Amino acid sequence: MRCFLKPGIVEKTEEFLRPAEVFFRYNERKKGSQESFSLFLYTRRAQRRPGGMGTRGLDTRHRGGMEMEKTCKRKTGCRWLVFLLAALVLLLPHTDAAAQKTVFVNNVYELMEALADDTEIVLAPGRYDISEWGRDNAAQKLVHPFGYNELSPAGLYRFDGLEICGFRNLTIRGRDVASVTAEIVQEDRYEPVLNFRNCHGLKLANLRAGHVEGKGYCSGAVLNFAETSGVEIRNADLYGCGTYGYEARNCNGITVYDSVIRDCTYGLISASNSTGLRCLRTTFKDTSTNLQLLWMESSQVELTDCVFDNVYGSLKRLRVSTGLHGSNQ
Repeated sequence: MRCFLKPGIVEKTEEFLRPAEVFFRYNERKKGSQESFSLFLYTRRAQRRPGGMGTRGLDTRHRGGMEMEKTCKRKTGCRWLVFLLAALVLLLPHTDAAAQKTVFVNNVYELMEALADDTEIVLAPGRYDISEWGRDNAAQKLVHPFGYNELSPAGLYRFDGLEICGFRNLTIRGRDVASVTAEIVQEDRYEPVLNFRNCHGLKLANLRAGHVEGKGYCSGAVLNFAETSGVEIRNADLYGCGTYGYEARNCNGITVYDSVIRDCTYGLISASNSTGLRCLRTTFKDTSTNLQLLWMESSQVELTDCVFDNVYGSLKRLRVSTGLHGSNQ
């Protein structure tokens, strides 16, 4: 929840409004000694423009919210009233995640254009080639050609590789559950297949993802997360030649359920300065390395009911619960 207090009428904001966000509007009308103060409480979630990129043109005028207007004769008293109401609103309970809109896509172009907050993207069966999309002129309209920072709007950025940045409550899943039929691939062996930064409440499900290059030739992970939290990966097949199934830096809460990580070049998982890493009922297979299979720096991963099949390498600082199974470890 964020509060803004500023003179004049708030017309637009570059921030994407979330449930229970609050805007205060102060209108000064000099009629003798009177002044008018207006408090606008916005509890309606604003909508993005089609395409999901940026928030320019977002109208933050009240549409169905609550309006309270007080006319005061004393300037000091009115200001204290506004600040008091602001403090009270900050204590109101609010929901953690907004309802998602669902978007069905059939190709990589539609996938990249559908990225937005509070959105579930459902992939039809087929191959989604991120490199093919990146070579198209359509990509240039969506990608910011500079690095992302915390003040930047959510979107696609390219500084040192393509990054998906700043999204909240985003789901990307394949349509079919019984068998994985949606595959996301990357031709560039130096880039992750999907690269997320500062995303929160991210879900990936019913997907296959990997590099086109053969095993041993890549230097990018399959999935890369930086400053990201609340990640769920479910029913996924993550394959090399990616360096790792996933890499995490400064992350909190990444859980892998009922998935496979296989054929990786350096190891299975790499993490630094990250917490809340878990794998449940996940199979690690067909990976051989002289490095740490689970490379942890100031991090820890918990494995529950996981299987190691045809995996060679060393395991250190490993927390295991409820059955770790393996062959040819």
